[in-house]
Amino acid sequence: MAEDKKSEYVKVWERFIKGDDDAISFLYFELFDEMLNFGLKYTRDTGIVEDCIQDFFIELFKKQKKLPAVSNIRFYFFSSIKHKVLRELKRRSILQQGNSLPESDFLIDYSFESKLITEETKKHYSRLLKQCISQLNSNQKEAIYLRFNCGMDYMEISTILGINVASSRTLIYRSVKAIKDTIEKNNLTGIVLFNILKLFKVKVDFRE
Repeated sequence: MAEDKKSEYVKVWERFIKGDDDAISFLYFELFDEMLNFGLKYTRDTGIVEDCIQDFFIELFKKQKKLPAVSNIRFYFFSSIKHKVLRELKRRSILQQGNSLPESDFLIDYSFESKLITEETKKHYSRLLKQCISQLNSNQKEAIYLRFNCGMDYMEISTILGINVASSRTLIYRSVKAIKDTIEKNNLTGIVLFNILKLFKVKVDFRE
């Protein structure tokens, strides 16, 4: 996320915790879609995620004057929604025990919106992407999504996943390597390789 946008969110948050009720409405409309999309990585039930988002904002109003200063609003909101969704899934007995998900349940998906490639090529890319994703476990999928789609740093990823920073770096490295290995096995080069990696928002050289 652009630094100017990040800074704008922080200033709006500061206004909210000082008593400006309208400020939270701005953050709600700015981030609702992203929060919904993120929550849907843990369940396909839109209603559950929407309810969790609504509950989250209601709680913010209740705790308005007691809320802390936050340096990364998007991270704070995403982390809160993840925990709420997981707690709700557990409450509904969708999860059998603990607050972790089965490895196959991080629902990462990528769409092909470019009009410059044929339908047949889109189908080919889709198959290859599914191959790449199938090589990853749930934590790897989540780490890749947080890093390359949400732009979170290693500290933020480690907090959301409940691991240390070193482990988050290792997890990202191994996840990216697994994707690269799958791509290389299919002998992809040039523009095809670029288009596959672009959907993951991963640089071609994979260096961190």
